[in-house]
Amino acid sequence: MSSHKNVLKLLGCCIETRMPILVYEFPSCEPFGKKIFDWNEPLPWKIRLKIAYEIASVIAYLHTAFPRPIIHRDIKPSHFFLENGSTPKLSYFGLSITLPEGETHVKDDPCGTCGYMAPEAFPSGMYSEKNDVFSFGTLILELLTRRRASFIARVEGVTMQEYVEDHIENYGIHDILDPIILVEGGGVLEQQQFQAVYQLALKCTEEFAEDRPTIVDAAKEIRRIQRFVI
Repeated sequence: MSSHKNVLKLLGCCIETRMPILVYEFPSCEPFGKKIFDWNEPLPWKIRLKIAYEIASVIAYLHTAFPRPIIHRDIKPSHFFLENGSTPKLSYFGLSITLPEGETHVKDDPCGTCGYMAPEAFPSGMYSEKNDVFSFGTLILELLTRRRASFIARVEGVTMQEYVEDHIENYGIHDILDPIILVEGGGVLEQQQFQAVYQLALKCTEEFAEDRPTIVDAAKEIRRIQRFVI
């Protein structure tokens, strides 16, 4: 698994302790969960798009590169490091599970982080690849707004999608977008990109799992947005 460029390299493990210990490469980079919300050195818009694409790519790797798809179940900024300021590296797999052979869903105890969990995960504990898609869509909204989904869920009592949609309906998209990217990306192309990424985030955070795209399709859409928007 650690052969993917966006996964922190696993060096080995120790099973001689009471609890097995995984040994990873030392991350000579900063926590993405801190950097994404940094008001002193905000990430440029192009870098945010690159990060979104690479996060989608590593989730797609988990879903498609193994005989049994791996569902991460806790995709969020704090589980990534940011190498060289623009390359996300996934560093945590503590809640990951695999789909049984021939199955599209698996039932397990509800787990994850409030604000990033798909509706079907709590309280029913139903998991599929679409759970990770929901979490990814939430992360996209955080990249657009620089607001924490966990804080919104805890304080406002709504999902990030509901919070953003309500603001846009009442005040317009420019009221909720990170002002830094508005100043930086004031051109027509950037405005189209904001809208396209927002629409993708809405699709990824649909209430019903079957209405969400696959993470592979989400990655393809971000790549299209990076190159041009029609």
